[in-house]
Amino acid sequence: MPDFITQEFFEPQGDQPSPAEELLPNDALGHDRLMKGLLESLFLIDPFRVQSGSVVALQASWGRGKTDLLARIARETYRDGLSRYLAPALWVNPWQYGSPDLLSPMVAQL
Repeated sequence: MPDFITQEFFEPQGDQPSPAEELLPNDALGHDRLMKGLLESLFLIDPFRVQSGSVVALQASWGRGKTDLLARIARETYRDGLSRYLAPALWVNPWQYGSPDLLSPMVAQL
């Protein structure tokens, strides 16, 4: 897997699959099952009934697989595209920018 995952990691390359399809390691820790459970749970949140918004947070110590899990979630949204998840995930890697300003890269990606 590359040192820094970027948005292009998940996007198909012409008629070729995305690098994420080939470079994400085999799932030995059950992250695919957790990813599917998280995505299904997100569909239970009714955005029209939640008045103050919703947040899902992943907290764990270094090396526990947070980035791997998030990369699997992003890859899944690109696999199904607009048909199931409305839009593919937006990937902003804070380590890539070396700045506390993450809003500018996110706005640029949008």
